[in-house]
Amino acid sequence: MKQSLVRIIIISCLMFTIVGCTNKENELVIENPTQYNPDTDYQYYLHKQGTGQKITETEDGYYLINGSYLYYMDKQTMEPILLDNNPNNDCSPSDAESIPHNCNAYIYNVYINFPGSVTYYKDHLYILEISDRTDKDAFGSKQYVLVKMNKDGTKRKVIREFDTLPMPVVIHRDHIYFVNNAMSEENSTIFSVPLAEPRKEASTVYTVERSNIDIGDLRAYGDYLYFLESGPNMMRTVMHNLSTQESKLLYSDFEGNAGISSIWGNKLFFGLFTGDVLDEKSWDQYSSNLEGEEVVKLPIKLPIISRIHRDRQFFFLNPVSVYSKGEEFPDVEDAMIIYDSNYKEVDHIDMSILDYYTVDITGNDQHMFFHSHGNGGNGHFERLYYLDKSKISNGSAKLELVVESAAPLR
Repeated sequence: MKQSLVRIIIISCLMFTIVGCTNKENELVIENPTQYNPDTDYQYYLHKQGTGQKITETEDGYYLINGSYLYYMDKQTMEPILLDNNPNNDCSPSDAESIPHNCNAYIYNVYINFPGSVTYYKDHLYILEISDRTDKDAFGSKQYVLVKMNKDGTKRKVIREFDTLPMPVVIHRDHIYFVNNAMSEENSTIFSVPLAEPRKEASTVYTVERSNIDIGDLRAYGDYLYFLESGPNMMRTVMHNLSTQESKLLYSDFEGNAGISSIWGNKLFFGLFTGDVLDEKSWDQYSSNLEGEEVVKLPIKLPIISRIHRDRQFFFLNPVSVYSKGEEFPDVEDAMIIYDSNYKEVDHIDMSILDYYTVDITGNDQHMFFHSHGNGGNGHFERLYYLDKSKISNGSAKLELVVESAAPLR
């Protein structure tokens, strides 16, 4: 299970230039294309490493996938509610092996290999999940579908089917971007289709050079796509400019694998893994501009491999859970350290309540999120926690459990 999760979370890339296609009549005009536009852009700050979005934000609340269910959560109460308006439906599984499907909030997913995703875009929700095929002659019995629905969960409509795993799916500036890591002679590719014409033949955005390389961790910020690509003994980060259709390999001067952890203020924040978890160079943190230039080594780090997050007020250094809860660092405190914009430590948060596999999400100015999953008495589960950022530095900030849900592994 470790190898499956690591393969989803850690991926990288080579550099190529591919020319894409646009429809000038329907082209979205952005006044400052390199800047984040909340009305049209991917919610990069809620990106979950490897799989895209499992949390999406509206003006008043959040929609989230936890286990196999879709929830809505008001920002004021932070109490999750299943997105099912039928009180007669059964939405309470006894364990991960008996999740009821007659619940409108049910999401057909498989946690490790395909957790699904949820995106809020222009007053609608878009859910990526698994579906049974109706064509008996098709290859395989399952397919992946992108479902559009109203914010209350009604009027669900499948707007596109995928034969192979498209994860992540990114909706950005009126386009759907998705990855095709096909197990065939075709090389891994990033495609795009207009959101207004989701069944249109996909345009190629980027294709790798070799057939044994996978693309992953796709995200968008402003005028750029960022992604990782992995292959034998190789992991690299790539930027693709959506205006020029040019791609660029980032951080190639470093000896090791660099992966973006956070984006804020037109800067990328990343760590470097040399291949040795005990190598202190693997604990360093860096920033660069959006094109991977002007790299700066930051004056903060923990004595363990950690992920850096940045928002308007703070830096967050959180130990990677598989190491903080493993055997390599028995003397390192399992805690997230928070710094102000001048790199002064202002708080530390106990992470010991989280499980072995946990992924942290930067969040907005109000909340940071943590997806944690493991095994319990009733099988596999997923828990979602949040941190109220308004409590940072006053002594009361701590992780709060949002919801625990059964999560199927197959």
